[in-house]
Amino acid sequence: MDTKGEGFVTFEVFAEAGKKMQQALNLNKEPTDEEKQKYKQLLGPNNTGKITFENFQKFVKAGLEKLK
Repeated sequence: MDTKGEGFVTFEVFAEAGKKMQQALNLNKEPTDEEKQKYKQLLGPNNTGKITFENFQKFVKAGLEKLK
């Protein structure tokens, strides 16, 4: 997702990638505004609008834990 090699992506880029993954996996449920806000806070807690790789890793790990 970090096509520019900057060490982060914007929430908008991440959301678009998520939509594409959702379509590819046939998960036709659109996240609610509340869910989007929650994800945005988890992914970019410093409110810069940027998602660092470290925060992305934490987000994925938390998601995997919920699946167990």
